[in-house]
Amino acid sequence: MKKGIFFQFIVIVFFLILWNLIHVGYEFQKNQYHNTLSSEPMILVSQKLQTIQRLNKELDSLDFISNILIESDTLVAQKIIKKYSLKGIQNILSSFKFPNAMKIYFHGQRYGSSEKQIVENKITKNFNNIILNYNHTLWKNVQTKLDFLKYVYYVVNGLIVIIFIILSTFLRVHYEIRLNKFWEIYRSSGGSAKIRNKNFWINSIWLSFIPCIFIFATYFAVRYFKYLHFEISYWKFGVEFGLLLLIVLLSRITLGKNL
Repeated sequence: MKKGIFFQFIVIVFFLILWNLIHVGYEFQKNQYHNTLSSEPMILVSQKLQTIQRLNKELDSLDFISNILIESDTLVAQKIIKKYSLKGIQNILSSFKFPNAMKIYFHGQRYGSSEKQIVENKITKNFNNIILNYNHTLWKNVQTKLDFLKYVYYVVNGLIVIIFIILSTFLRVHYEIRLNKFWEIYRSSGGSAKIRNKNFWINSIWLSFIPCIFIFATYFAVRYFKYLHFEISYWKFGVEFGLLLLIVLLSRITLGKNL
């Protein structure tokens, strides 16, 4: 009897580990795409520093912007001199009027289509004299990859759920049916008929709570020791626990009067 329960426990833990590795892979790849967007700034250029500063005030309240850097014409000239080692002609360059620049860095995970539209509308409608330079192709490619990643993630999750439910329910029902002869002998010897039903629910508690506690404790330990640098939403662990309870319910319904 114990071997059968232990085997089911191993199967459940295996599926939960596999399922959470899928979560980890999804979050890791999603973070990679978001980091790509976060590291790509939008560059705005204007001859008037006041215009750049006014725009900065309008954009400062947007929560999907992580950082704004303003480079005045003087700073731009100094960077050119330093980058190309033009100290010998510093006086000549100082006579030129360089434009002022603004670099806007975004939170990649929040910078979607609507957020991009908000920023571009603010610039094009209210600041006509600003030149906007941004890698729109990169942004579009990242969004396409994110959409495809999400689609694959949902499909794989769906397959895992279906296989998990079918296999776990089958193993549980098969295990209980194999015990029919044992319980018939037990009842004919004067044993209580309620014991089997009680035993079913005790085993169900073990097969539902213990695997989830094990998985969550493992996740917590990995996070605590900083082997994992991003979070898996807690509601996903709730879904896994809910699925185990559903398997118990389906098993009980399938067994019917056998218990």
